[in-house]
Amino acid sequence: MNTPTNCPLVPEHYLNNKTDELLSMAPLRVPLPKSVPKVGVMLIDDPFGGRHPLMSNDMREYANRTCSTNPKSWLADKITRRLTGMVTPDYRADGDKTLRNLESNPLWHETRNEVLRRLPECDIRYVEERDEFKRKQLKSYIEILVSPPPKPDDALSPKERERLQQMRS
Repeated sequence: MNTPTNCPLVPEHYLNNKTDELLSMAPLRVPLPKSVPKVGVMLIDDPFGGRHPLMSNDMREYANRTCSTNPKSWLADKITRRLTGMVTPDYRADGDKTLRNLESNPLWHETRNEVLRRLPECDIRYVEERDEFKRKQLKSYIEILVSPPPKPDDALSPKERERLQQMRS
């Protein structure tokens, strides 16, 4: 593995201990209490089965904003993309998968409304980590451990496959 000599990796036992601390924590829901540390790594389990490792310099504020019914929640867009099969965003001005065009799609709109309604049900775990370098490595480590690989089309449930077919046509 190529790493700069002045930037050593965080020891694996440290990452394991912090990960164990995070995963053994009883989950919380928004609004998070004021006792939540300012900086660290969070793991958000959404009510649709997704797991989202995040790092933040203000975990309480970030989680309260992200897991709310706020229509500007990036997490709502990410979950809706996963549920509708429109996983890859389109950043072209005239692209059919841009957020503006997706919002006019009835399936997208209906799914996103359901996601927004259920976002406050997210389970949130966190671990404090003040060192930015360790925080970045810990987030990446947790992401590898808890994130399942994307499903191929043939592994989708019949309902997911039907939604995907509707979106593609």
